[in-house]
Amino acid sequence: MVLLLGRRFLREPYRSLLPEAWLNGAEPEELVSDPSEAARAFFTSKPNSAE
Repeated sequence: MVLLLGRRFLREPYRSLLPEAWLNGAEPEELVSDPSEAARAFFTSKPNSAE
């Protein structure tokens, strides 16, 4: 899990350095959320099972 805390990551030069895979087609602003909720969702989600 990687948490980028602070609005500076929405501005250059940081913004252009975010890997495309992290954005998944979204704008960085769309990924802003409450850090505690993001961590809770991450740690309570079940991993994808290999089929």
